Amino acid sequence: MKTDVSSFPVYEILTLFLEREPESFFRSMVDRFARVCGAVRIVLHLRIGGEEALHYWGFRSLPDPEKLVERSDANTYYTSFDDGELGFIYVEHSHYLSEQDKVLYSMVMPALERSIKLKKAQIELARSHRREHQIFETAFEAFTFVDEDFKFREVSSHVERMLGYSYSEMIGKPLLEMINEEDRPMVSEEIDRRRKGHKEVYEVRFLHKEGYPVWVQVSASPVYDEKGKFKGTLGILTDIDEKKKIEVEATRQKDFFENLFRMVPEALVVVDKEHRIIDINEAFTELFEFEPAEVLGLDLDDVLEKGKKGSADRKKTCEIMRGEEVEFEAVRYSKTGRPIYVLAKASPIY
Repeated sequence: MKTDVSSFPVYEILTLFLEREPESFFRSMVDRFARVCGAVRIVLHLRIGGEEALHYWGFRSLPDPEKLVERSDANTYYTSFDDGELGFIYVEHSHYLSEQDKVLYSMVMPALERSIKLKKAQIELARSHRREHQIFETAFEAFTFVDEDFKFREVSSHVERMLGYSYSEMIGKPLLEMINEEDRPMVSEEIDRRRKGHKEVYEVRFLHKEGYPVWVQVSASPVYDEKGKFKGTLGILTDIDEKKKIEVEATRQKDFFENLFRMVPEALVVVDKEHRIIDINEAFTELFEFEPAEVLGLDLDDVLEKGKKGSADRKKTCEIMRGEEVEFEAVRYSKTGRPIYVLAKASPIY
Protein backbone atom coordinates (compact mmCIF):
# COMPACT_ATOMS: atom_id res chain seq x y z
CA MET A 1 0.00 0.00 0.00
CA LYS A 2 1.41 3.38 -0.98
CA THR A 3 2.17 5.74 1.88
CA ASP A 4 0.76 9.28 1.62
CA VAL A 5 3.61 11.37 3.04
CA SER A 6 1.74 14.64 2.44
CA SER A 7 -0.13 13.99 5.68
CA PHE A 8 3.05 13.89 7.73
CA PRO A 9 3.64 17.04 9.82
CA VAL A 10 7.30 17.22 8.83
CA TYR A 11 6.37 17.23 5.13
CA GLU A 12 4.01 20.14 5.69
CA ILE A 13 6.71 22.04 7.57
CA LEU A 14 9.27 21.44 4.83
CA THR A 15 7.00 22.43 1.95
CA LEU A 16 5.94 25.54 3.87
CA PHE A 17 9.49 26.73 4.44
CA LEU A 18 10.68 25.81 0.96
CA GLU A 19 8.37 28.52 -0.39
CA ARG A 20 10.04 31.13 1.77
CA GLU A 21 13.53 32.62 1.75
CA PRO A 22 15.83 29.57 1.64
CA GLU A 23 18.24 31.00 4.22
CA SER A 24 15.39 31.36 6.73
CA PHE A 25 14.38 27.81 5.94
CA PHE A 26 17.90 26.48 6.50
CA ARG A 27 18.27 28.23 9.84
CA SER A 28 14.92 27.13 11.26
CA MET A 29 14.62 23.74 9.60
CA VAL A 30 17.23 21.99 11.72
CA ASP A 31 15.40 22.49 15.00
CA ARG A 32 11.92 21.88 13.56
CA PHE A 33 13.00 18.88 11.55
CA ALA A 34 14.73 17.36 14.55
CA ARG A 35 11.75 17.78 16.85
CA VAL A 36 9.16 16.48 14.38
CA CYS A 37 11.29 13.49 13.31
CA GLY A 38 12.23 12.60 16.87
CA ALA A 39 15.90 13.09 16.02
CA VAL A 40 18.48 13.51 18.73
CA ARG A 41 21.16 15.02 16.49
CA ILE A 42 21.05 16.67 13.10
CA VAL A 43 23.52 18.44 10.81
CA LEU A 44 22.78 20.36 7.62
CA HIS A 45 25.97 21.13 5.70
CA LEU A 46 25.61 23.60 2.81
CA ARG A 47 27.92 24.79 0.08
CA ILE A 48 26.18 27.70 -1.65
CA GLY A 49 27.59 30.68 -3.50
CA GLY A 50 31.19 29.76 -2.78
CA GLU A 51 30.53 29.69 0.98
CA GLU A 52 30.01 26.83 3.42
CA ALA A 53 27.70 26.69 6.42
CA LEU A 54 27.01 24.07 9.09
CA HIS A 55 23.62 24.18 10.79
CA TYR A 56 23.53 21.65 13.62
CA TRP A 57 21.41 20.61 16.58
CA GLY A 58 21.98 18.15 19.43
CA PHE A 59 25.79 18.33 19.35
CA ARG A 60 27.66 20.07 22.16
CA SER A 61 30.19 21.46 19.71
CA LEU A 62 30.57 21.83 15.96
CA PRO A 63 30.79 18.30 14.51
CA ASP A 64 33.45 17.20 12.06
CA PRO A 65 31.60 16.67 8.75
CA GLU A 66 34.09 14.02 7.58
CA LYS A 67 33.43 11.85 10.65
CA LEU A 68 29.66 11.97 10.46
CA VAL A 69 29.54 9.35 7.73
CA GLU A 70 31.45 6.98 9.98
CA ARG A 71 28.71 7.34 12.59
CA SER A 72 26.01 6.21 10.15
CA ASP A 73 24.06 3.13 11.22
CA ALA A 74 20.45 1.93 11.39
CA ASN A 75 19.57 4.90 13.59
CA THR A 76 20.79 7.53 11.12
CA TYR A 77 19.78 8.99 7.82
CA TYR A 78 22.48 10.52 5.60
CA THR A 79 22.36 11.85 2.05
CA SER A 80 24.52 14.20 0.00
CA PHE A 81 23.09 16.83 -2.32
CA ASP A 82 24.14 16.79 -5.96
CA ASP A 83 26.92 14.26 -5.22
CA GLY A 84 28.23 16.33 -2.34
CA GLU A 85 28.73 19.48 -4.37
CA LEU A 86 25.96 21.29 -2.50
CA GLY A 87 26.55 19.61 0.86
CA PHE A 88 24.67 16.94 2.84
CA ILE A 89 22.19 16.28 5.64
CA TYR A 90 22.79 13.93 8.58
CA VAL A 91 19.98 12.91 10.96
CA GLU A 92 20.48 10.69 14.02
CA HIS A 93 17.46 9.14 15.72
CA SER A 94 16.97 7.48 19.11
CA HIS A 95 15.27 4.61 17.28
CA TYR A 96 15.79 2.53 14.17
CA LEU A 97 14.42 4.10 11.00
CA SER A 98 11.08 2.60 10.01
CA GLU A 99 9.91 2.07 6.44
CA GLN A 100 7.62 5.04 6.86
CA ASP A 101 10.59 7.17 7.91
CA LYS A 102 12.52 6.09 4.84
CA VAL A 103 9.61 6.88 2.50
CA LEU A 104 9.31 10.31 4.07
CA TYR A 105 12.98 11.05 3.58
CA SER A 106 12.90 9.81 -0.02
CA MET A 107 10.11 12.29 -0.75
CA VAL A 108 11.38 15.26 1.19
CA MET A 109 15.08 15.22 0.31
CA PRO A 110 14.64 15.85 -3.45
CA ALA A 111 12.54 18.90 -2.60
CA LEU A 112 15.22 20.13 -0.22
CA GLU A 113 17.92 19.57 -2.85
CA ARG A 114 15.91 21.56 -5.41
CA SER A 115 15.60 24.37 -2.88
CA ILE A 116 19.35 24.41 -2.33
CA LYS A 117 20.02 24.44 -6.07
CA LEU A 118 17.54 27.28 -6.49
CA LYS A 119 19.28 29.27 -3.78
CA LYS A 120 22.64 28.65 -5.42
CA ALA A 121 21.28 29.85 -8.78
CA GLN A 122 19.79 32.93 -7.12
CA ILE A 123 23.11 33.81 -5.52
CA GLU A 124 25.05 33.27 -8.74
CA LEU A 125 22.54 35.35 -10.71
CA ALA A 126 22.66 38.16 -8.15
CA ARG A 127 26.47 38.11 -8.25
CA SER A 128 26.41 38.14 -12.02
CA HIS A 129 24.08 41.15 -12.00
CA ARG A 130 26.34 42.91 -9.49
CA ARG A 131 29.38 42.24 -11.67
CA GLU A 132 27.56 43.53 -14.76
CA HIS A 133 26.37 46.61 -12.89
CA GLN A 134 29.89 47.20 -11.57
CA ILE A 135 31.24 47.04 -15.12
CA PHE A 136 28.59 49.54 -16.18
CA GLU A 137 29.46 51.83 -13.27
CA THR A 138 33.25 51.72 -13.63
CA ALA A 139 33.30 52.18 -17.41
CA PHE A 140 34.30 55.59 -18.70
CA GLU A 141 31.52 55.57 -21.28
CA ALA A 142 27.78 55.68 -20.72
CA PHE A 143 26.34 52.17 -21.12
CA THR A 144 22.76 51.03 -21.56
CA PHE A 145 21.14 47.66 -22.05
CA VAL A 146 17.63 47.41 -23.48
CA ASP A 147 15.79 44.09 -23.66
CA GLU A 148 14.07 42.44 -26.65
CA ASP A 149 11.12 44.79 -26.17
CA PHE A 150 13.53 47.75 -26.17
CA LYS A 151 12.91 48.74 -22.59
CA PHE A 152 15.83 49.82 -20.41
CA ARG A 153 17.08 47.03 -18.15
CA GLU A 154 20.45 48.49 -17.17
CA VAL A 155 22.04 51.94 -17.32
CA SER A 156 25.28 53.32 -15.94
CA SER A 157 25.45 56.40 -13.76
CA HIS A 158 26.93 58.30 -16.72
CA VAL A 159 23.58 57.99 -18.48
CA GLU A 160 21.79 59.28 -15.39
CA ARG A 161 24.00 62.37 -15.37
CA MET A 162 23.65 62.86 -19.11
CA LEU A 163 19.85 62.71 -19.23
CA GLY A 164 18.88 63.76 -15.71
CA TYR A 165 16.92 60.61 -14.82
CA SER A 166 17.59 58.42 -11.80
CA TYR A 167 18.36 54.72 -12.24
CA SER A 168 14.89 53.69 -11.00
CA GLU A 169 13.20 56.17 -13.36
CA MET A 170 14.90 54.70 -16.42
CA ILE A 171 14.62 50.98 -15.68
CA GLY A 172 11.60 49.59 -17.54
CA LYS A 173 11.10 52.77 -19.56
CA PRO A 174 10.61 52.23 -23.34
CA LEU A 175 13.51 53.49 -25.44
CA LEU A 176 11.30 55.44 -27.86
CA GLU A 177 9.83 57.48 -25.01
CA MET A 178 13.34 58.81 -24.36
CA ILE A 179 13.86 59.91 -27.98
CA ASN A 180 13.10 63.33 -29.45
CA GLU A 181 9.84 62.98 -31.40
CA GLU A 182 11.36 63.98 -34.76
CA ASP A 183 13.98 61.22 -34.43
CA ARG A 184 11.64 58.38 -33.44
CA PRO A 185 11.02 57.08 -37.01
CA MET A 186 14.78 56.79 -37.51
CA VAL A 187 15.24 55.00 -34.16
CA SER A 188 12.37 52.62 -35.04
CA GLU A 189 14.35 51.65 -38.14
CA GLU A 190 17.44 51.15 -35.98
CA ILE A 191 15.43 48.87 -33.67
CA ASP A 192 14.50 46.70 -36.66
CA ARG A 193 18.15 46.55 -37.68
CA ARG A 194 19.18 45.36 -34.18
CA ARG A 195 16.60 42.57 -34.38
CA LYS A 196 18.17 41.55 -37.70
CA GLY A 197 21.62 41.40 -36.10
CA HIS A 198 23.16 44.61 -37.42
CA LYS A 199 25.60 46.70 -35.41
CA GLU A 200 25.37 50.43 -35.96
CA VAL A 201 26.75 53.83 -34.94
CA TYR A 202 24.30 56.70 -35.29
CA GLU A 203 23.50 60.12 -33.87
CA VAL A 204 20.17 60.87 -32.22
CA ARG A 205 18.54 63.37 -29.89
CA PHE A 206 17.52 61.94 -26.52
CA LEU A 207 15.14 63.86 -24.31
CA HIS A 208 16.52 65.20 -21.05
CA LYS A 209 14.26 64.85 -18.02
CA GLU A 210 13.69 68.61 -18.18
CA GLY A 211 12.38 68.27 -21.74
CA TYR A 212 15.19 69.63 -23.90
CA PRO A 213 17.00 67.50 -26.54
CA VAL A 214 20.51 66.14 -25.97
CA TRP A 215 22.57 65.01 -28.95
CA VAL A 216 24.04 61.54 -28.37
CA GLN A 217 26.16 59.23 -30.49
CA VAL A 218 24.98 55.64 -30.04
CA SER A 219 27.12 52.56 -30.75
CA ALA A 220 24.57 49.74 -30.70
CA SER A 221 25.23 45.99 -30.78
CA PRO A 222 22.66 43.16 -30.61
CA VAL A 223 22.96 40.66 -27.72
CA TYR A 224 22.00 36.98 -27.96
CA ASP A 225 21.57 34.15 -25.43
CA GLU A 226 23.39 30.83 -25.59
CA LYS A 227 20.74 29.50 -28.03
CA GLY A 228 21.22 32.40 -30.43
CA LYS A 229 17.95 34.12 -29.51
CA PHE A 230 17.91 37.92 -29.60
CA LYS A 231 17.85 39.22 -26.02
CA GLY A 232 18.39 42.95 -26.45
CA THR A 233 20.88 45.66 -27.35
CA LEU A 234 24.00 46.93 -25.65
CA GLY A 235 24.53 50.61 -26.28
CA ILE A 236 27.51 52.90 -25.69
CA LEU A 237 26.32 56.49 -25.48
CA THR A 238 28.62 59.46 -26.09
CA ASP A 239 27.45 62.98 -25.31
CA ILE A 240 28.03 65.03 -28.48
CA ASP A 241 25.66 67.85 -27.59
CA GLU A 242 28.40 70.49 -27.32
CA LYS A 243 29.99 69.24 -30.55
CA LYS A 244 26.64 69.53 -32.34
CA LYS A 245 26.13 73.05 -31.03
CA ILE A 246 29.57 74.03 -32.36
CA GLU A 247 28.76 72.42 -35.72
CA VAL A 248 25.43 74.26 -35.92
CA GLU A 249 27.09 77.57 -35.06
CA ALA A 250 29.88 76.94 -37.59
CA THR A 251 27.30 76.15 -40.29
CA ARG A 252 25.36 79.29 -39.41
CA GLN A 253 28.47 81.45 -39.68
CA LYS A 254 29.52 79.75 -42.90
CA ASP A 255 26.10 80.39 -44.43
CA PHE A 256 26.21 83.99 -43.23
CA PHE A 257 29.60 84.73 -44.78
CA GLU A 258 28.75 82.87 -47.97
CA ASN A 259 25.64 85.02 -48.35
CA LEU A 260 27.68 88.11 -47.56
CA PHE A 261 30.28 87.08 -50.14
CA ARG A 262 27.60 86.59 -52.79
CA MET A 263 25.67 89.79 -52.15
CA VAL A 264 28.43 92.36 -51.48
CA PRO A 265 28.50 94.94 -54.34
CA GLU A 266 32.30 94.82 -54.78
CA ALA A 267 33.91 92.20 -57.01
CA LEU A 268 35.41 89.48 -54.78
CA VAL A 269 37.59 86.54 -55.69
CA VAL A 270 39.15 83.79 -53.55
CA VAL A 271 42.35 82.11 -54.69
CA ASP A 272 44.37 79.23 -53.23
CA LYS A 273 48.05 79.28 -52.32
CA GLU A 274 48.93 78.62 -55.99
CA HIS A 275 46.93 81.72 -56.99
CA ARG A 276 44.24 79.56 -58.62
CA ILE A 277 40.66 80.81 -58.44
CA ILE A 278 38.46 78.98 -55.91
CA ASP A 279 35.37 81.20 -55.98
CA ILE A 280 33.99 84.45 -57.36
CA ASN A 281 30.90 86.43 -56.42
CA GLU A 282 28.13 87.88 -58.59
CA ALA A 283 29.72 91.35 -58.65
CA PHE A 284 32.91 89.80 -60.10
CA THR A 285 30.86 88.14 -62.85
CA GLU A 286 29.05 91.36 -63.60
CA LEU A 287 32.28 93.40 -63.75
CA PHE A 288 34.53 90.99 -65.66
CA GLU A 289 31.83 89.02 -67.54
CA PHE A 290 33.20 85.61 -66.49
CA GLU A 291 30.92 82.87 -65.21
CA PRO A 292 32.31 80.74 -62.35
CA ALA A 293 32.62 77.62 -64.51
CA GLU A 294 34.91 79.50 -66.91
CA VAL A 295 37.53 80.55 -64.39
CA LEU A 296 37.52 78.16 -61.41
CA GLY A 297 40.92 76.51 -61.11
CA LEU A 298 42.69 79.03 -63.36
CA ASP A 299 45.45 81.45 -62.38
CA LEU A 300 43.89 84.81 -61.50
CA ASP A 301 46.52 86.85 -63.32
CA ASP A 302 46.18 84.70 -66.45
CA VAL A 303 42.41 85.32 -66.44
CA LEU A 304 42.44 89.09 -65.90
CA GLU A 305 45.69 90.25 -67.52
CA LYS A 306 45.40 88.59 -70.94
CA GLY A 307 49.13 87.88 -71.21
CA LYS A 308 50.07 91.51 -70.39
CA LYS A 309 51.41 90.72 -66.93
CA GLY A 310 54.26 93.03 -66.06
CA SER A 311 57.05 92.73 -63.51
CA ALA A 312 55.19 95.06 -61.12
CA ASP A 313 52.11 92.81 -61.22
CA ARG A 314 54.27 89.75 -60.66
CA LYS A 315 55.77 91.45 -57.62
CA LYS A 316 52.31 92.15 -56.20
CA THR A 317 51.29 88.53 -56.75
CA CYS A 318 54.39 87.33 -54.89
CA GLU A 319 53.60 89.63 -51.97
CA ILE A 320 50.07 88.25 -51.80
CA MET A 321 51.36 84.68 -51.89
CA ARG A 322 53.71 85.46 -48.98
CA GLY A 323 50.64 86.29 -46.91
CA GLU A 324 51.04 90.08 -46.99
CA GLU A 325 48.11 92.51 -47.17
CA VAL A 326 48.42 94.63 -50.30
CA GLU A 327 46.51 97.44 -51.94
CA PHE A 328 47.29 98.79 -55.41
CA GLU A 329 45.77 100.32 -58.55
CA ALA A 330 45.96 98.36 -61.76
CA VAL A 331 44.38 97.66 -65.12
CA ARG A 332 42.57 94.37 -65.54
CA TYR A 333 40.67 93.03 -68.53
CA SER A 334 37.18 91.62 -68.93
CA LYS A 335 36.29 88.50 -70.84
CA THR A 336 35.82 90.56 -73.99
CA GLY A 337 39.17 92.35 -73.54
CA ARG A 338 37.73 95.58 -72.21
CA PRO A 339 40.26 97.32 -69.92
CA ILE A 340 39.01 98.03 -66.41
CA TYR A 341 40.79 100.30 -63.93
CA VAL A 342 40.55 98.77 -60.46
CA LEU A 343 41.69 99.34 -56.91
CA ALA A 344 42.77 95.88 -55.79
CA LYS A 345 42.96 94.86 -52.13
CA ALA A 346 44.20 91.46 -51.03
CA SER A 347 44.35 89.84 -47.59
CA PRO A 348 45.50 86.32 -46.67
CA ILE A 349 43.01 83.75 -45.30
CA TYR A 350 44.19 81.31 -42.63
